[in-house]
Amino acid sequence: MALALMLLPAAVGILICLNWYRRRSLGKRIQQYTIKVEKLAKLEKQQETVVKKLLKAVYSDLDAAIDCAEADKIHKLLDILKLAYGSGVMRQDEHFHLRAISVKAIRKCEPGLAGFIVDIARPMLKQLPADKVIFYIDQLTIIGIYALRERHNFLAAKVTDIVFQGLERLTWSKEAGAMIAALKSLGRIGSLALRRNDIALFKEIGTRVFALLKADKQGTVQDIKVRQAIAGILTNWLERAVRSNRTEIIEDLWIFTAIAVKNGIVSEDILMEMLREWKNIADTASLNPYSKTSDIIISEILDIAYKQYSYEFFCLIVYDISQSGILAVNHQELLDAFKVVRPWFDLCRKLMVDELKLGVEGHNSFRRQALFLVVKEC
Repeated sequence: MALALMLLPAAVGILICLNWYRRRSLGKRIQQYTIKVEKLAKLEKQQETVVKKLLKAVYSDLDAAIDCAEADKIHKLLDILKLAYGSGVMRQDEHFHLRAISVKAIRKCEPGLAGFIVDIARPMLKQLPADKVIFYIDQLTIIGIYALRERHNFLAAKVTDIVFQGLERLTWSKEAGAMIAALKSLGRIGSLALRRNDIALFKEIGTRVFALLKADKQGTVQDIKVRQAIAGILTNWLERAVRSNRTEIIEDLWIFTAIAVKNGIVSEDILMEMLREWKNIADTASLNPYSKTSDIIISEILDIAYKQYSYEFFCLIVYDISQSGILAVNHQELLDAFKVVRPWFDLCRKLMVDELKLGVEGHNSFRRQALFLVVKEC
């Protein structure tokens, strides 16, 4: 015991000396790293062993610098990584290392530092082959989700922007599977943004996703998996909006849905499945006396179904929703049940007004069939 106490000061002194030496020599190593990266960048074929050794050393120093909160050293090491990635100097599993160091910065409550780290993915994505981009998008999604869970919304927004930058490298004709996976990743970030009440981020994701789909409509409509993925994303967002009781979010969802339907991104059969799923969500919402969303959802379902101008389609949706109305009237108080059946009377009123205005001159067989159907169900 006495010997241990005698050796303890010596051990502490050695550790202090080693730390001093590491800090003193780090500046020289940074210069060496820069020279090595510049040499590797000039080679036509990368030397895998040399690249692994170099980047492992850089990440080791970066990890230690983060632990010691050495901001100057951190930024210099990040500049080296940015130079390396921009020159195509990277390992096969570089995305895992990027994710690990970013999450470490978030855990140390350094979202600003994590933002600088994530920024070095931008030159990396430009150098990667298109078939490798999705692996980096997956890891960026994990960083974005973790950032939102820790309530670092600005960092999550930056990650989202980089993900969209990665999507620009992909095409529907060659990397449809990767595009679908990326869309699902953005859907998860959007759901969590709603949960964290970051409406601005949610709207940005939704707007950019559907702008992307509109830009390459021919590629999307050919793949049923894309249609199913989009329907799944919209349904998940609606479910989250209902849980949050946010009616303004639901209005944004109708805009996104209208874009999808108008541009043929969601086909009729997928739309049918989606509206039926939405009906189930509305049924669940109607059981909550404090929910303001059930009647809005039912109104929009009826409106979307009517605007398909297909009697068979409209008839199936009307039948499904009528069962919800019957169930509500039989098992709920009058005021609670009224919010489920009110959309019926609204639609019936609109169709009746149209019929009275247009009459025989504006004869429309579908409109009259829809009116008779709704009156019958009412």
